[in-house]
Amino acid sequence: MKIVHTCNRYYPYFGGLEAHVQNISEKMVKFGHEVYVYTTDPGGKLPSTEMLNGVMIYRFKSFAPRDSYFFSTELYRGLTRTSCDIIHGHDLNGFPLLAGALAKRSRKFIATLHVGAFSSYFRTLMRIPYDRVVMHTFLARANRIICVSEYERRIYERILRLPSNKFIVIPNGYDLSVNAHKNSTKEGRIILSVGRLEKAKGFHYLLQSFAFINKDKEFDDVQLIIVGKGPYECRLRKLISKLGLTGRVHMFQNVPRNKLLELYAQCTAFVLLSNYESSGLAVMDAFALQKPTITSTAAVLGEYARRGFSVGVTFPSRAEGLAIQIENVLRNPSKYKPKRFEMLSWTDVANRTLAVYNQALNESAFS
Repeated sequence: MKIVHTCNRYYPYFGGLEAHVQNISEKMVKFGHEVYVYTTDPGGKLPSTEMLNGVMIYRFKSFAPRDSYFFSTELYRGLTRTSCDIIHGHDLNGFPLLAGALAKRSRKFIATLHVGAFSSYFRTLMRIPYDRVVMHTFLARANRIICVSEYERRIYERILRLPSNKFIVIPNGYDLSVNAHKNSTKEGRIILSVGRLEKAKGFHYLLQSFAFINKDKEFDDVQLIIVGKGPYECRLRKLISKLGLTGRVHMFQNVPRNKLLELYAQCTAFVLLSNYESSGLAVMDAFALQKPTITSTAAVLGEYARRGFSVGVTFPSRAEGLAIQIENVLRNPSKYKPKRFEMLSWTDVANRTLAVYNQALNESAFS
């Protein structure tokens, strides 16, 4: 089978969507399929073509205001010219998925939504007519629509107003290498937060709450580590300075996977305060290592909190109240250790996705 994945960005860019596409692409190569990735390179510094772990990557120039949308006429033209059995578009928030729908023609088109957080109330409001009209039209072309959580399926089946049998849930996968990273001890305690640096992820609330924690001598040994990259980075760095947290808060980006897992293994608590996550890949590693986890109660993160996998806090979070919650976890982390979270491996995810492809190729109901 010849498969083309199209997505906003691909490795070495960092993020949940990038990890998803890379993992299933490389697994599909191992299963004997011919796999290509059509993606964009907003920075223009990466090779335009590259073979990586058996996956052929084509990177196209794009227009990406505030690191969003990723408009690329070159990517669209590339998709129209390629011959393949499956075009698989990823991320409802980006042009590459729309380009895949437009370029479908006689080929089968699969869409995975990966709906993430929105950086402002205005953008969230604007999504409603956009999804109901524009995305309804484009995704009507899809043979199947994959959602990464039951929560996402419920929401978007209602918003898109498409037949329910077009939708299928395939959760994100679990990196089995996490099991090799045993909990390690390090002098001092660490609060870890990982994600794209944008307002909707709530890092500013975490910093404001850490300012309260910083005033208490009981927590003099605690450091906050934030791993991520995005348009909100400059504002967060200014906030760190304004709150007097320089030296207590450390920000890193482009952290290799093995080093990131070491941070998870070393941390005392993991915090993710996003106002929307369809799956929340960043919390999966914390769950896998059974790290005490504090999340917002928004979207699927709220479901995790209700099921006892995390300590839930409202979004937006009141800084002093959030600080108290974090302090409680730091004082007695074993009390907040999450129960075992059942996850699929990336091999399972790739196999389930291939089953969707085969079903689409063997039927004409949604052609």
